[in-house]
Amino acid sequence: MNFVKKAMNMMNKGYAAIIIQGSAGSGKATTINRSILKRHTLLASIKMPMDLFIGKSSVQTYIYVFKVNEPHQRDEMVKFIDFSHDGYTRTNRKKSSNNLKDTDNAKARYDELVALVRFGRSKLRIFSESEYFENTIDPRNGADWNQTIPRDPRPTLSDFKKTVGDYLAWEVSNLLKRQDEASPGK
Repeated sequence: MNFVKKAMNMMNKGYAAIIIQGSAGSGKATTINRSILKRHTLLASIKMPMDLFIGKSSVQTYIYVFKVNEPHQRDEMVKFIDFSHDGYTRTNRKKSSNNLKDTDNAKARYDELVALVRFGRSKLRIFSESEYFENTIDPRNGADWNQTIPRDPRPTLSDFKKTVGDYLAWEVSNLLKRQDEASPGK
């Protein structure tokens, strides 16, 4: 993150984006991250696909988008986007002519990603509510840049129905097995 800080500090204004290993925003670079936020605003944290660099590296990467020379405020909303599914399927990197296939509307997904970073939730079309949320970070923390959408741990009625259905299916299966084993002629 040192080079990120140095590069942004050389800029007068504008925006900056960096793709970097996820550990940089989750605890490995807290001191430098706090320093960055004293001078620059984190606008978005984008979780990229695990297979982004398949064949070269298998590391979780994030893109961090900053507004340069505007200190990050505690109440500043950061856009957290899970872009794990970007619409591309990656294959053999040795054959560059066919290693990237658009299998699920990739161009539209990338266009929406840009719109979400710029304009926020109002541009949510392809992405689901579980892939985008906004929250604050603590500029004095430096290890909270890779947030995921908070989940309510309380079971819902549909969770209960599914559990009961699964249990009843298991009971019926066991009854049928016992009945089959007890049948004469086996």
